[in-house]
Amino acid sequence: MVDSNKDHGGDWLRLDELSNAIDNLEMCAQFVGTLPHPIRWKWAILSLHQALYGFAICAVKGTDDTSVLKPQKSSKEPKLISIWEALKRADDTQFLWPGSAPIQLTSPERKALERLFSEFRNGFEHFQPAGWSIEVSGMPSLFRTALGPLRRLALGQGSVRYYSETDRDRVSAGITRLEGLVGKGSAA
Repeated sequence: MVDSNKDHGGDWLRLDELSNAIDNLEMCAQFVGTLPHPIRWKWAILSLHQALYGFAICAVKGTDDTSVLKPQKSSKEPKLISIWEALKRADDTQFLWPGSAPIQLTSPERKALERLFSEFRNGFEHFQPAGWSIEVSGMPSLFRTALGPLRRLALGQGSVRYYSETDRDRVSAGITRLEGLVGKGSAA
């Protein structure tokens, strides 16, 4: 739940894994819908990764927040499981709420996610001095494919627990907006 208020003489922003995932989803739709083409794809890819990762964590953490953390040998602080581990767990009923369905990524979905995240997201996130030219004409198709797993995780699977119907409605509206933007070719 996002809570922005004035406590103890200052402004505070409170986030948790669900409100963060919802915000990333809404920002992805904002980037695709409003930023100048083609730079919008950089920000859309980064926020799509964060949204999908966030919803995967929400889907597999159950009631134990530490279940998505792994101990580190060289550090006292545990580390969050990877997006790929979270997606793997989202396909295994032992990590989901009872009655929830596995995500069941298709081969085209896995390939689209690997391309979006391993090639593009990692390149943007860990940008090295270089010139990088990216053909963006295929981005709407990659996004359309990636939105299937996002929709299933966030809305269809039944393992993400929402605080309110309003939160669920925001997620549905965000995904629907993205589907409209990339499905109609207006984002190309």
